[in-house]
Amino acid sequence: MKYLRSLLPLGLWAAFGVASAQTTFSSINATYSMNPSSGTINWVVSQNLPPMTIDFLSNAPAFKVGDSTGFSTGSSTISFNVVSTVAISAVDLLLQGDVQNFGRVQYVETVTGGSGVIGSASGSILGASYSGGANGAFTKVVHIAFSQAVTSFSVTKLLNLDINEQPLPSTSVATIGLVEQNFSPVPEPATIAGLALGALAVLRKKKK
Repeated sequence: MKYLRSLLPLGLWAAFGVASAQTTFSSINATYSMNPSSGTINWVVSQNLPPMTIDFLSNAPAFKVGDSTGFSTGSSTISFNVVSTVAISAVDLLLQGDVQNFGRVQYVETVTGGSGVIGSASGSILGASYSGGANGAFTKVVHIAFSQAVTSFSVTKLLNLDINEQPLPSTSVATIGLVEQNFSPVPEPATIAGLALGALAVLRKKKK
């Protein structure tokens, strides 16, 4: 029993190693614009909150088309480089916004590493005027698994908003208020072993 208790701190220490993993971001380019003629707007960028996350928050004017905005289409490009203290095996793209009627959000994300493209995803979020669409606020999470784990890579996102050429003002709306990127580190073998031993110690202690 004394031996098992000594293993528990090892598991906790291993868990801490994963939790304390850090990412560094560079060459961040994050802008959007709406047509006609909104000009170029910078996203508000929040890095490492928590440590394996980077957020892009809508600025003013908001990344929104339709309604009474005077804008019928919008586009955004977000790109950045990542260096991590641990290998990364996947990323999660999170989008939050709203679509109404003919509102449509389209997204494409591409991740490139030393061997070229190591992960990608694309799709649409549709309002209720489209087949299979639904009106209202949305939170869309897209998981992108890498073909190989890496410690440095580049991410590029393309986001487009439109209302299917509906006249303005319109009951159709498409907006994105938050773009978030979450990273999935790969635990090292020693970390995995420590976590397993720690969990085993807890289970045996409960049985005792």
